[in-house]
Amino acid sequence: MPGHIVRIGALIILIIACLFLPFLPGRYDGLAVPLSTMAQIFGVVGLLLVPIGVLWFVFDRSNKARGYYFAIAALVGLSIVASAVDLCAAVSLGVSAGIVAAAASLYGLSRMAMSMKRRKNENDAKFIPATLYLMVVPVVVAIVQFFASPSRHRVEQGARHQKQHATDK
Repeated sequence: MPGHIVRIGALIILIIACLFLPFLPGRYDGLAVPLSTMAQIFGVVGLLLVPIGVLWFVFDRSNKARGYYFAIAALVGLSIVASAVDLCAAVSLGVSAGIVAAAASLYGLSRMAMSMKRRKNENDAKFIPATLYLMVVPVVVAIVQFFASPSRHRVEQGARHQKQHATDK
């Protein structure tokens, strides 16, 4: 379990680092904006995974057969999120980047499907850490994205201030 908490933390840090990549000091990086956009897409579309994770977490203790169906639902939800991020990669970086992102997504999803297939017949009451990934990662990324992005009001207010300051000179 501690290993999964470390992995969840590392995944969150990686996605948040991608979110803020265009705003970090240093030379221009052509990948900064597309990676940030992909992280933003994950932050929004990834929220689809949270209800699946919560329901899976709640019902997993009561019925193992139902847990298998939640795993399938999680795999479908992850496919939707991965498709959105892959499409963003294709649009912002080009078709070949989209193909590479899709190949990486397919590899990860197939590994999850094989793991799910192996666990289908297990009857022990072992905790499923995938529920934590589904609940925690999208929520933390979305919260950071929501609070870190400037509100429309602040952006408009800043633009008016700059315009007024320019006319005063």
